[in-house]
Amino acid sequence: MPNVIVFCGGTVDQTTVQLASGTAYVATCSASWQTMAAPANAPLDGEEFAGFFLGVLISTLTFYFVGVLPIGMFLRFIRQSIRNLL
Repeated sequence: MPNVIVFCGGTVDQTTVQLASGTAYVATCSASWQTMAAPANAPLDGEEFAGFFLGVLISTLTFYFVGVLPIGMFLRFIRQSIRNLL
């Protein structure tokens, strides 16, 4: 059977079924379950790779400038203040 994505077009509920090995949790759907084909596992093309690379670059730079750099500046300020007190 090919890989498929299963989704519910209605309301999802949960019931429990007692088995000999334990409890199984079963999802029920108020409408019929529907399936759609899962996308093929294909390598990234140039545009997708560029978008991924750009997203990683932007998030890394944002983390550095918003999180890491201010902490370093604060620690440098504390160190300098302690030196001035001595």
